[in-house]
Amino acid sequence: MLLRNFFFQIIRKAASDPQVQRKAAATYEKSVKPRIKTAQKFAKENMDFAQQELRDIAKDTSPLESPGDFLKKARERLLGRDKTDAGT
Repeated sequence: MLLRNFFFQIIRKAASDPQVQRKAAATYEKSVKPRIKTAQKFAKENMDFAQQELRDIAKDTSPLESPGDFLKKARERLLGRDKTDAGT
């Protein structure tokens, strides 16, 4: 417990140091922010694709009238599984 408190005090002092804050901000802008933007773009593209696929499936099979068939088709198209993979 004493060691833990000691480490937290060191971290608090380092975090309040303006030089450390500038370095952290620069690292965020140079390294972290571009990665987040790339991941966000990738996720949005995947979500748009899945949304369109689900709309297409819903045109063929009503999710309200036959939810089992809808989910089966969605799983096959979105996850690439066929009937032989259903057990895994």
